[in-house]
Amino acid sequence: MQDDLTALSKGKPPIGITPERPISVVPKPPITPASPVSPPRPVFAPPPPAGIPTSRPSPGISAQIAVPPTPKKPVFGRSGLLAILTVLIIGGFSLWFLVFYEPSPAVVESPTPSITVTPTPVVIPPLETVFTQVYGPIANVTPDLFASLTSLSDTQSLTLGDPALYKIGDPVSGEHFPFSQFASASFPNAPATLIAALNDGQFYASLMRKNDSTFSYGWIVKVNDSAAAGAALRNWETTISNDLKNLFRLNVARAISTGFLDNTYQGAAIRYRNFPDPLDTVDYAVVDAPNGESYLVFASSKTHIYAVIDKIKSIDPNAVPGK
Repeated sequence: MQDDLTALSKGKPPIGITPERPISVVPKPPITPASPVSPPRPVFAPPPPAGIPTSRPSPGISAQIAVPPTPKKPVFGRSGLLAILTVLIIGGFSLWFLVFYEPSPAVVESPTPSITVTPTPVVIPPLETVFTQVYGPIANVTPDLFASLTSLSDTQSLTLGDPALYKIGDPVSGEHFPFSQFASASFPNAPATLIAALNDGQFYASLMRKNDSTFSYGWIVKVNDSAAAGAALRNWETTISNDLKNLFRLNVARAISTGFLDNTYQGAAIRYRNFPDPLDTVDYAVVDAPNGESYLVFASSKTHIYAVIDKIKSIDPNAVPGK
């Protein structure tokens, strides 16, 4: 105290105890082995201004100032880490989906099956496909079949020289009229062996308009046994003319020959007898079709049997034979 008074009297500041200047000491952070930190350099405080006594640091306290360590730069940047993380997420999900995921079984509704009715195909006999004028079925008109046919109104529109085909049968049911019934009513003297060699269910009548506007008559029946039919026909020739004179409107007394003669057309062997010219005849032949079928043809004129043979020869060779 006395010293302070003396100093003040001399114009000097008191000498009292100058408080020590606190020094901020930063705790040293832990240093990892991977990132060695250089030792801090000593920092020297500037000398105090004149007249101000310097204070000494308390013993045991270091006057060093800590320098923070330089942070280690990461190996991957932020974008690289995001890319790796994305790949890991996608890969993990894919692995789970392929290994552990079991989809629920899909429910498939079976449609109610519909019942399809297949219509019965209509089978047209090959012979009917080659005639441009097909009529019928025409009701049973025996024994005078052709007189009944020529009275029909549609016969007036027949094309000249083009034979028409008439199916003989029940107009309601469509069932064919059997040839055996027609033969027994129209020419009962026909040999039984001939009737047996023919297909009883495929029998047709035929009309053809002639140049004088009259009609030529004929019939066609499918043959099952050509050899048997040919032999039976030869045996029948002695009475054919008389047996067919009413159907064919023949004057037997005007016959040119006493018996039948041979002719050939389109490879078919024809047997004929004229009364007295080729427009009034009995011509018959067993004709083979390209599809393997055979037909017995009778006609009352040479031009008529020629026209029917042309039709039979034009049957499609791939046509399935009818019953």
